[in-house]
Amino acid sequence: MSVPLKRCPKCGELKLATTEFFYVCKARQQSKRLSDGPALLATCKACLLASKKVVGFIPPITQPDSSLLKKCTQCGEEKLATVENFGLIGVRKNLDSRCRPCKAAYMAARQFVIVEDAATLKRCNKCHQDKPATRGYFHASTGLKGGLAGKCIECRREETNREEVRARRIEHHKERYQDPVVAQAAKEKTRIWRERQIAELGGDAFRKRKNQFTKEQKAKNPIHTRAKVLEHANNYRVRELAAEGSHTAEEIMALLDSQRRRCAYCQRDMGMAWTEDHVIPLSRGGTNWISNIALACRSCNSAKHNKLLVEWVNRWYE
Repeated sequence: MSVPLKRCPKCGELKLATTEFFYVCKARQQSKRLSDGPALLATCKACLLASKKVVGFIPPITQPDSSLLKKCTQCGEEKLATVENFGLIGVRKNLDSRCRPCKAAYMAARQFVIVEDAATLKRCNKCHQDKPATRGYFHASTGLKGGLAGKCIECRREETNREEVRARRIEHHKERYQDPVVAQAAKEKTRIWRERQIAELGGDAFRKRKNQFTKEQKAKNPIHTRAKVLEHANNYRVRELAAEGSHTAEEIMALLDSQRRRCAYCQRDMGMAWTEDHVIPLSRGGTNWISNIALACRSCNSAKHNKLLVEWVNRWYE
């Protein structure tokens, strides 16, 4: 098998596309298939050594490795190339070029202090009206000078449909997290954050704070919490029976409002004791789409069981 040639863009020479003449780029190598061969840098080793004027130059360290030292580009200090010393950035979760203390100082320097002064007027970029420079008229935005947004609150509310923005954001996240690389990176980020919190607070304190936060969220929106619980329970049954379709907690809440919180069968007020019933049971070929879902009280759902609606109603006339 012949080895292909690769031209160096700096010296213009044709050389064998092997690791003897070109360094391997670790960041590109992770995104390539093994059958494609090594991901080589464009510039040859000789040109890199000449430009860097350092004997034994190697590419920057991008992946965690406790056996290697990585130099911070800001303070110049060499530290172990681990996630404890360097943060992870990007979708591929490569090591940051700055160490954690330098990155924290850099981010803190970018945050502008919010300056509120009722006597000072600030002009809105959209309606061009002068209003007091306070958070009663402008949203806080620490990334801008003065710490206040350019548009006033009234203009932001007029041009923003919160429901559409929320639905668009949910759809964007669903599409984004279907990528296995992004999903794995998010899990790794959550794991690192959890380990750091446990190390700082202790396991018992971390669990206590997490449980308290969960209780507060459930108390704040009990309907959405119950819809989420039933959504996960139904998804488990759907996977077991290999049924088709899915629905979200938002669709269940909309269905609950359309039924006015009354049972779809006996028309009693269900309160918080409502359950999801598949009109055509999953065990008899029904789907898990919202069109096949009816919210019913527990007694009606248990009585119907896995019967079709016609079968269940006809039992009263037998």
